Amino acid sequence: MATENPRASSEPLPEDSLLRRSWLLLKGALEGLTERDRLLWFIIVFEFLLLSTMIGAGQMMNSLQAEAMASSVGAGLPVSSGPEAVAISIFKNNYFLALLMDIPLAGPVMAAFISFNSGLYISAQAIASSTPYAQISGVQELLAYFSVPTFWLEFFAYTLATLEGIYLLVSLFMRKFLSELPKFVVVVIGVALVLFISAEIEAFFYMRG
Repeated sequence: MATENPRASSEPLPEDSLLRRSWLLLKGALEGLTERDRLLWFIIVFEFLLLSTMIGAGQMMNSLQAEAMASSVGAGLPVSSGPEAVAISIFKNNYFLALLMDIPLAGPVMAAFISFNSGLYISAQAIASSTPYAQISGVQELLAYFSVPTFWLEFFAYTLATLEGIYLLVSLFMRKFLSELPKFVVVVIGVALVLFISAEIEAFFYMRG
């Protein structure tokens, strides 16, 4: 009858063996990520960005800071040039942010910061528009944005861009960049289309308002 060698079971694995096992576990997890349906990860990233925005919207500031931030919103838009110029300006800004989110490794960090900063501006608008008789919190203002179609269009586009940045990083790590490249091109074009539609809608209502 064979007996287990207690010394062998208690001895630590060699360092190269531990590194190899860690690498194999990481490789298996990454391979699963690249083959798995992206819908689950889209939902996770979407909730992550929404949470970042809500945290930003929950920040407090004094009225002077709020008024300064709120007044800067839309300050650079070429209103005198007409709605198309406004739409193009909005599109350029939003698409630039989306491209930042597409960057492997740095993209998710940029997305979290941009989402938090967007929530911060929403909080500033809420505080600046509050009166002694009607106090509005940033979270309440954010909930009001939920009824605006452009909010969801932009969030959809930013989520796609952030998710693709993650998959690009994985493809580089797994040496499958060429197979991921066509999907990246589709995402970049799709994000541009969604943000352009959103910018047209936003410019239309901005000029009317």
